[in-house]
Amino acid sequence: MVGYNYLNNPAVTHAKALIDAGAIGRVVHFRGVVDEDYMADPSRSWSWRCVRAEAGLGALGDLGCHLVSVADHLMGSINSLVADRQTVHATRPVENGRPHAVENEDIATALVRFTSGAHGSLSTSRVAWGRKSKLAWEVHGDQGTIAFDQERMNELQLFDASDPQALHGFKTILTGPAHPPYGAFVAAPGHGLGFNDQKTIEVHRLLRGLAGAEAMYPTFADALRFEETVHAIDRSAAGGGVRIEPHASRTQPSKRLRCSSSARPRLDLLSQSSWVEQPSRGIERKEHCTALTSATSTVGGRD
Repeated sequence: MVGYNYLNNPAVTHAKALIDAGAIGRVVHFRGVVDEDYMADPSRSWSWRCVRAEAGLGALGDLGCHLVSVADHLMGSINSLVADRQTVHATRPVENGRPHAVENEDIATALVRFTSGAHGSLSTSRVAWGRKSKLAWEVHGDQGTIAFDQERMNELQLFDASDPQALHGFKTILTGPAHPPYGAFVAAPGHGLGFNDQKTIEVHRLLRGLAGAEAMYPTFADALRFEETVHAIDRSAAGGGVRIEPHASRTQPSKRLRCSSSARPRLDLLSQSSWVEQPSRGIERKEHCTALTSATSTVGGRD
């Protein structure tokens, strides 16, 4: 068992049960962010966290891995993606010395495809002022939506498109004893659990797993899949994407947006490669043109 503790929130467990029961119909999209502000202050001192050889990834490694674990848990595995990243503060101060370079990312964003065919977006930042534990996500189905925010970790939002139109709107589900193992902590609904209770639930599940009373999750294999996705985001972002050059004859922004043949992007200049999953032949390299995506990466270390 590996410690992706946000999966142990009773609200997340209930969301998974709703999705599996078809409460929002066929799942088509996942949108998630995980933001904090512990590196937002440019005057914060340089540390080992800024060094790739010591810390590895930045926001992706610290925060993004938890978002990926939730996306995988609720939606299934990710099999392709395209990403970008940014280091906002290129250097940080060192006491009694010159500023040192920051070698890893402050922000990273990815567009993803799940094995199911559903689409998604993932974004993480360690420099988002005001965000303390903004692990927030939405799962869109063809009959409804489920939404959650870790900063309000005892609430789950549910929209049911089958309700009468006059009643359309998100319903707030307050976690309580009906959402195990909430009842092991407090008998009253709506009184709320905390972050450390998630850790307690995680340890309880570990002990039950060791005793053979339940299957352990996430396993090492699950954790490897999560981390392969995180590092695929990093590899894709390193590709640099596709540049869109301004039209040579345009010196001022147009006051009116028009679509004409002369204004269309030169697709022959924007050819790139991507990976395509073939059902019987594994991974095949395929050339195609796109004006809107950056370097595409498959999950699993194959680039």
